[in-house]
Amino acid sequence: MKTIFTILAVLSLSALNAQEIFFVHVAKASNMSSNATIIDNPLTNGQPNINLIVSHCWDCNENIGMDNNKVSGVFYDQNLSKWMIYNEDLSYMIENTAYFVYVASNDYSFRYEIGTSPGTYYSIFSNPITDGMPNNAMVTTNVYQSTYNNANSGFFYDASLSKWAIFDEGYNNIPSDANYSIAVGGEPGIDSYIHTSTAETLSGECTRLDHPSLDGKPDSKMVFTHLYNESGIFIDIPLTAYYNNPSGKWFLCNEDLSAMPVEVSFSILIKEGTAMGVEDFDATAKITVFPNPMFDMVDFNSPNTIEKISIYDLTGKQVLTQKQSGKTIELNVSALPSGVYIAKVKTNKGAETVKLIKK
Repeated sequence: MKTIFTILAVLSLSALNAQEIFFVHVAKASNMSSNATIIDNPLTNGQPNINLIVSHCWDCNENIGMDNNKVSGVFYDQNLSKWMIYNEDLSYMIENTAYFVYVASNDYSFRYEIGTSPGTYYSIFSNPITDGMPNNAMVTTNVYQSTYNNANSGFFYDASLSKWAIFDEGYNNIPSDANYSIAVGGEPGIDSYIHTSTAETLSGECTRLDHPSLDGKPDSKMVFTHLYNESGIFIDIPLTAYYNNPSGKWFLCNEDLSAMPVEVSFSILIKEGTAMGVEDFDATAKITVFPNPMFDMVDFNSPNTIEKISIYDLTGKQVLTQKQSGKTIELNVSALPSGVYIAKVKTNKGAETVKLIKK
């Protein structure tokens, strides 16, 4: 009986690990401190030597969509025995910003320390799981040890050396003692994907991702990094991912809302989510708002039944909420100051976000 119990315990732990190797972290008042937000997860607590990969997520896991045009890094707080996600420019963390977190296994990840600055914007590294593998899907996150590194990073492959290099997208010299977590594709249960934007996939600041592990799966999770290719384009902009309910597609977007270029490549590692059933997905669903800009009253209309409307300001603070059932809901916004807001509309088929302007 003891042997059976032990086997079951091991299996339960394995299931937990598989489930939580990818998770979503949301910055909340309860876990924020200055420019950082504290991660509290059994796979990361008390584990200073693990490799974490972090990517921004806009409106994932039904959290309010919040832009975060900041370079993010991670560091381990020895006093708390916990990891934190922080803004490299030292600006205050914004409440409701959300992050995909990937706890990469040691077999598919490593830590790369620059040491003395190479005096250039790139640094060539060598590792058995990357050398001679030009088609690797690779992702990275800054790790604070003693040096801040407020730089968007990417990868390129040096064919003459059969090695990869990490580089500063802004052409700035990499600082001494810069430190990175790097993970590669191949880990069981994690899908690898290299996406290159085309004219067909572009939509403003975003490029549509077409992959079976993402399509129609709003609870999929991913981390991503720019790969320099023959187009010669640098992306010195933080990136974010968001799921578009009407199309059932994930998009990768520039956080500063600038147009996404054509023919740029991104390396993506994915934890596949659950597909939405036909009864959960309406490809024609779309929230309409009138008038917008709004004044005192505003109407929300949906082909599905609206259950709740929450309005947030650009700091992520909820300023208005209304629970009401119907396909057309009128909301009194007269008390709101003039400005830009985000409305999150929950329906019986999912949730959508809408940008609002109050005159």
